[in-house]
Amino acid sequence: MRNTKDYGVYGYVPHMEITTMNTSQSIEAAWPQLDRLQIFSNVSYERGTGGGVLGVEMSKTVAKDVTADCKIMTGPSRGPVAHLRLSHRLTGGRSISLSAFTAWSRFGVMPLFELAYGSNLGRLGNGKVIIRGSKRIVNVSTRLDKDINRGRISLSTDASQDDVVFGIAYIHKLNFQHEPKLTFAIKMGFRGASLEYGVARRVSKYNHLGATMAVSVPGGVTLRITLQRSSQAFSFPILLSNDVLPAPIFYGTITPMIVYACVKSLYLLPQWKTYIAEKLQSRRNAYQSGLMGRRKEYDDFIKLMADKYEELIDAEGLSGGLVIDKALYGIFDAERFM
Repeated sequence: MRNTKDYGVYGYVPHMEITTMNTSQSIEAAWPQLDRLQIFSNVSYERGTGGGVLGVEMSKTVAKDVTADCKIMTGPSRGPVAHLRLSHRLTGGRSISLSAFTAWSRFGVMPLFELAYGSNLGRLGNGKVIIRGSKRIVNVSTRLDKDINRGRISLSTDASQDDVVFGIAYIHKLNFQHEPKLTFAIKMGFRGASLEYGVARRVSKYNHLGATMAVSVPGGVTLRITLQRSSQAFSFPILLSNDVLPAPIFYGTITPMIVYACVKSLYLLPQWKTYIAEKLQSRRNAYQSGLMGRRKEYDDFIKLMADKYEELIDAEGLSGGLVIDKALYGIFDAERFM
């Protein structure tokens, strides 16, 4: 966030500049020989420079409890990248997977391997250990997830040759309409720390909207707005300040809430009420038209059977038969109908 004084314009009216934008989408295609076939793309923009990735991901069960995945990606800024993974589900809620990444560049082939092991730890939750390595780097990550009442808490560590990062995250689902989710995360390492908090909720049947504040040292204050529609995801990171200051944190926290409240009360709720009213009116019209159609059918049936009814009445009267003038059913006072 900058002041207009920096550009020689009168006054101190602040403005925001969106320097980074990410858009991703994916579709699933049917293929008889595969369990899953997904085509995905990712487009990013940062300070006037754009990039993107187009890829395909395939999954197939090759044996009992053994799954093979293959992912191939390519983009204008880098050569093709291949990702092969073999997963085996063990007994007792355990699983193990081995992955191999291969990237082609002008410097040659760059292989990277990953070994992951996950296990159910009972009351402690679900644990996972991931080891990544190549010729130059080795990275070890651990994660522990535990579900509690309407929430989930996660503990993680990420250790490499030059840094160790400890993290804790908590997601709580509120007991309100559309069940909004509150997120809170802290990461601390030898080279810095970060704090993130935000909220996400479902605004319609297929749309989810979220806002997250990220305060990091180094890195500054960033407001990240995300919109997810079915398999499409849009992310808009807005850098509010390069330094950690109270004003950007306050405005980045309050402004999205005020904007959403205004848009909801001035536009979304009236549109929703109009939609509900039109839907109810269409149902009433359909019910009335159906009722009128059935009533017309009954009238036509009565007219069709009227001649037959008169003929039967006359025949019973001439032959001295029984003609019922009135029939009552139920419990009633007999003296009332004498």
